[in-house]
Amino acid sequence: MDSRINKVTGIHEQVPVNDTFIYIPIIRTLELLIKHPDVLHFITHNHKSHDNVIKDYCDANQFQQSPILQEDCNALQLHFFYDDFETVNPLGSKTCIHKIGAFYFVLKNLPPRLNSSLNNIQCAALCHTEDIKKYGSNREDAQLLYSESNMRMRDKDSHNLHVQQAEQHDTVHVLGVKRGSVLNSCAFFHIVHNFSLDVMHDLLEGVVQYEIKLVLSYLISGREPALITLNQLNKEIASFDYGSTEKSNKPSQIKLHSQGNAIGQKAMQSWCLIRHLPLIIGHLLEERDMPYFELLLKLLDCMDIIFSPKVTHGLIAQLGILIVDHHTKFHEVFPTHSLIPKHHFMVHYPTCLREVGPLIHVWCMRYEAKHNYFCQIANNCRNFKNICKTVAKRHQINQMYHFNSERPLETFQVGPGSETVISNLSLECIDTVVSTLPDATLLTEVFYVNWVNLGGTEYKFHHVLCYDYMDGMPSFGQVQHILVQKDIVYFVLLVLKTLYYKTLFHAFAVQEVTPQQTVVKKASELIDFKPLSLLRSQSRSDQHSYVCPRHILFQ
Repeated sequence: MDSRINKVTGIHEQVPVNDTFIYIPIIRTLELLIKHPDVLHFITHNHKSHDNVIKDYCDANQFQQSPILQEDCNALQLHFFYDDFETVNPLGSKTCIHKIGAFYFVLKNLPPRLNSSLNNIQCAALCHTEDIKKYGSNREDAQLLYSESNMRMRDKDSHNLHVQQAEQHDTVHVLGVKRGSVLNSCAFFHIVHNFSLDVMHDLLEGVVQYEIKLVLSYLISGREPALITLNQLNKEIASFDYGSTEKSNKPSQIKLHSQGNAIGQKAMQSWCLIRHLPLIIGHLLEERDMPYFELLLKLLDCMDIIFSPKVTHGLIAQLGILIVDHHTKFHEVFPTHSLIPKHHFMVHYPTCLREVGPLIHVWCMRYEAKHNYFCQIANNCRNFKNICKTVAKRHQINQMYHFNSERPLETFQVGPGSETVISNLSLECIDTVVSTLPDATLLTEVFYVNWVNLGGTEYKFHHVLCYDYMDGMPSFGQVQHILVQKDIVYFVLLVLKTLYYKTLFHAFAVQEVTPQQTVVKKASELIDFKPLSLLRSQSRSDQHSYVCPRHILFQ
């Protein structure tokens, strides 16, 4: 029941209100997508890897064992995601009333770089979270078992048995199973074969913050004398130069006395902090501190593989060993603390990597970013009557506009620039540019730009890119010029010599080559498309520059 104005009498009356939800026809959405030649090209020309490297779902076991995908390699692959988001002030009095549950999906036939674009994440349905609760949506071993080989894994038969027992005895749950799922009625899907885990919530908002809090608590208050005070630590974190690539992810002040396991950081801030913490305080550590700090370094070793956009079967096997080492180390240095459930989820990561491919391609980060668009619509319209219909309609109008643009799948933007001839570039790179660009001469015109945005990733001067992998070490170059010719972007890179890998800093030491050398690379030729920054340790005696990759790098 709700209060409505009677349009005849002008009096508020109590009237029954139907519970509704907004469904955006999936088939109609797919029909629209397939009509575009670029989308159809990716459907009919799969992007399977040919070098035994797992780069996406199409390279993983689940794809290879699926009856429908083996019968028709052009079958559509849909990856669904559900999450709630609040459309009003989360601290206000209207929370939960206007909370919306969103069902999204992406077309996995598209390569990962395209599915990371918010415009390529489709909305399937919107409803009130309270309605889902109303209608439904059809410890100890975890501290000791660090490998799946020591566990009895749930399968289809055992799950069905537990569902039957839960329904017969009307119990709360049987080994965690409360009831059957409507998803099990799908012809080619069963929930026990769902291997999509969210590394953002598990690690960046869970394990990472928990372990940073424990290690820093020891360094600040668990030893005599304290290695550093909390105030000094926050000053070091605030003053550290993270580079332009991490400017928006700069950590906030650390909160060690807050309840729970968190330290007051968002997911990307947490990722930024653990990667740069060795450079910030590593030089201060004494020998007695190393067992504690090694826990974070072991976690970083695990994350190097977990967050990689491509993996090999050898790396997956290595990850299983690293996770066992990490969990064992945790109990050695913090025997009075327990592993949290998200530590246990890590044990299953190797299997998930084999089954669905790189976990960073199925994490929640991009889907949660999609929430922001709907929240902005709700805040702008200021009308919460049938809010699901309002935001869904606005979203579909925006999708129609985007899909009729010149480049609906991939972002390509260039910053301010000017036409110039190659001979006007800096002397050390002219010969390299002429020999790299097709049919180029000294008088060939190119468009010289300050920045470029490719697929949502922005590249600027002085960014560091990994362009090669030689002798077991990655090769880095610093962006000196950005050239555009016939819609192809070329990066002129100042070569940086990789000196060594410093374990304490979890980073590569680099320096400029003397005399200066340059290389020219297209974006598609890079080992990793994500730009990095040159970093310095907080130690005044260390004059080296360092590069701190987000994940493991290999050819």
